[in-house]
Amino acid sequence: GYLLLLMLTSLAAGSYPSWVLSGFNPIQALSGREKLTGRHTFAKSLVVVQFALSSLLIIGTITIYSQIDYLLTRDLGYDDENLIRISLSGGDEQAEVLKNELSRNSNIVNASAKSEGFSYRGIRVDEKEFRGYDFKVDEHYLATLGISLKEGRNFSSQFPADSSQSVIINETFAREAGWGEHAIGQTLSFMGSDTRYTVIGVVNDYHFRPLKVKIEPVMLHTLPKTRYGDLLVKVNPDHLAQTMAFLEVTYRQVEPLHPFKYEFVDLLNAREYQVEQRWKQIMSSGAVLAVLISCIGLFALAALSIQQRTKEVGIRKVLGASINSIVALLSGSFFKLALIAFIITVPLGFYGSDQWLENFAYRIEMSWWMFACAGALILLISFLIISFQSVRAARSNPVDSLKSE
Repeated sequence: GYLLLLMLTSLAAGSYPSWVLSGFNPIQALSGREKLTGRHTFAKSLVVVQFALSSLLIIGTITIYSQIDYLLTRDLGYDDENLIRISLSGGDEQAEVLKNELSRNSNIVNASAKSEGFSYRGIRVDEKEFRGYDFKVDEHYLATLGISLKEGRNFSSQFPADSSQSVIINETFAREAGWGEHAIGQTLSFMGSDTRYTVIGVVNDYHFRPLKVKIEPVMLHTLPKTRYGDLLVKVNPDHLAQTMAFLEVTYRQVEPLHPFKYEFVDLLNAREYQVEQRWKQIMSSGAVLAVLISCIGLFALAALSIQQRTKEVGIRKVLGASINSIVALLSGSFFKLALIAFIITVPLGFYGSDQWLENFAYRIEMSWWMFACAGALILLISFLIISFQSVRAARSNPVDSLKSE
């Protein structure tokens, strides 16, 4: 495929110059009097296309950079910094032993056990049925993650019924159930089960899944003899190496038959956007290459056009034209090419970027400054290239350009 692309590109690149050169008069060409004439419509069209593609890639790059920055800096509703997730293999007793051992270290801020992953279950509220996520957690879960209660209370060992009959829900759950601000004390059940659970607290919505998906109803509850899959440990960032060594030694004492597996939750969250990170690199590289190619095309076209107007420039200088006026004259038409390319790109860039952002439930909004930055960059590059050629022509000695052949 690459070989075929190379052949087609070479053929296309060589065909047009060959066609133009084949139309030269041999005598005039050999005497050096044959010149390229015309308005260079085809060449100008190519420059417009090149700069349009460059603008499009720049807009796409700015959009991807802004969206990734939004994903990585948006408030998740909980604090994922210095939070470590350790894989567990035992039940609630082993989790309790491990938490008690970890509490002896002053660098361990908090620790909480939770079920591995989550369950997506059918929920019944009165006559209404919907689906939501179900987590088994302990009473330290909210404090460890820094999740704030909107109303009600947390799980507590002082209330024996919490371990089997109480639940905490999120704001989305309360809205879906139609409870609004009156969720405390309401009851619910799972589809296929007659067991009723009482709502004791409502937490603010938090993003436990990537920002590509919307927040859905969440229910937290504790169950006796739960087989926990994860231990979440909040650590002090100071003396992190010593803290990690302590975690591993303590874990191996409690669970000597299983490997010590851990992940930092903030890095785990960032890894959810690896595809977007790769797209950022691809778009950035493509934009740089496209701009370089566009610069080469514009530089060549400007050099050719200015060379054909050398005598005109000489005459204007003899008649008293200033360097600034000559530069403005020579630059005007080329500057318009970049402007036309940018105008063509704006609707295409908006549509393409908006379609890509549709993949995210939580996204940035397209803003004028994204297009302004792309346009300013393209126009600045065009101005520098054209001005360089124009100033050199305007500063040339008119005697050299006006002497007879």
